[in-house]
Amino acid sequence: MKGFFKNPLNRKIITIFTFLLIIIIILFSSNYIIISENFSDPWFARVASVATALASIFALLVLYFTYRSLAINREMINEMRSQSSPAVTVKIIPDKDNFNMLNLSIKNTGGGPAYDINVTFDPDLPYEFSNAKTLNNLIALKNMPLLEKGEEVQFFYRSAISFKEDNSSSKISSSNVTITYYSESISDNPQRIQFVRKYLVNILETEGQLYVSRKNFHNLVDEINEVKQGLFILLKDIQENQNEKRNGKRVKSIRRFNR
Repeated sequence: MKGFFKNPLNRKIITIFTFLLIIIIILFSSNYIIISENFSDPWFARVASVATALASIFALLVLYFTYRSLAINREMINEMRSQSSPAVTVKIIPDKDNFNMLNLSIKNTGGGPAYDINVTFDPDLPYEFSNAKTLNNLIALKNMPLLEKGEEVQFFYRSAISFKEDNSSSKISSSNVTITYYSESISDNPQRIQFVRKYLVNILETEGQLYVSRKNFHNLVDEINEVKQGLFILLKDIQENQNEKRNGKRVKSIRRFNR
């Protein structure tokens, strides 16, 4: 019940009905007084004109509050739709573990799942490590069936060092990306609304930025293996030295015995 009165729209509706009730009581009271006191016609006409003016003002107030209520409802509906709508973003960013590698990231930063995602670059970006040869020919970018809320898909694009050292005339450092997707599957709603996002992707966006190297679990395992191999080599060397010393003592004792 407390939540009902906290809603601004509900409070306005209650206020309108309260004013309406007060005016109805005033009109009934005035009518009762006029009938009981037998007022003259001119006085009745003046009262009627005043009542008509008040009723007109009240009608205008009701119309204004109705319009405002509809506008508030529309804003609330649009806000709810925007919060539950998907928002797919495509970027070319450095890998979080190896900053010398560039990854292509596709992430849903919206409030709901995205369906049938299509990504195109203009001009098309080369992707020589795949049979597709360009990003626009990748199956994953032509029609990704589903990307859940907060889900991100990343894959290797190219080396940042090789891209920086590439001085060929065909080098493309920026491209216009167009992303189309839906908030519903076609089986749920054949007449679904398509979302379209267009912006510029700059591959050199992070050039010149400095990063702090971070160690993850895989790096720790590799370092432990390196330490283990180093210990094995050290133990092997110690063992060989001990064997050499023992062999040297045996040779000396044999010589003494022969003498």
